Amino acid sequence: MRGPFLMRAVTLSELLVAVAVLVLVGGAAMAFFFPSLRDSTRTQVRMDLQRAAVDASYKLIADLEICTPSGVGLADTMVGLQPVIDVTAEVPPAPVFDSKLRLYWWDAAQHTLQRWTGVPGFALSTSVPHRCTTDEMKELVSTASKSTCVCRDVATFQLSSPALPPAVGLPLKLHLVVERSAAAGYAPERYQIERTVSLRMAE
Repeated sequence: MRGPFLMRAVTLSELLVAVAVLVLVGGAAMAFFFPSLRDSTRTQVRMDLQRAAVDASYKLIADLEICTPSGVGLADTMVGLQPVIDVTAEVPPAPVFDSKLRLYWWDAAQHTLQRWTGVPGFALSTSVPHRCTTDEMKELVSTASKSTCVCRDVATFQLSSPALPPAVGLPLKLHLVVERSAAAGYAPERYQIERTVSLRMAE
């Protein structure tokens, strides 16, 4: 004797309809989910790039602002600095310059902005600033050890002056571009900084 609640077998047509409905619902969900995920990834990459570029620019500008124009050397994608670290007790006070150089350069092969602090292979005066030449900076870049990566994903880096080289005029102009691919089929995400920099230290 059959019970009143005996389950009926599912027919093939009913099974196919159920699968079709499941595919449609799943496809609609995926069509909504993947673009949202892609947009979220792109937004996160843009935020990461902006944060990295701003942090790097603040670090460079902080070093520049404690330099006199004569203590700044510019060449292509390199910046050499001999900052002021103190003043004498004389009247009027005179600046005391660091016995170490600070060097920034763009490593185009690695897409990074590097920073190095150290004693160069030539004598530095602590009373008269040294302006690094292009050859000196190239030599320092080629021999620098233990440099620090200030920023990754760097597409362009330049610090320019309105004066003709080797002179350094004010204001300086910082140009920094970072970019990174975030999603297939889209152009790389890009963030650009353009800043005017004035040195606080007078000659």
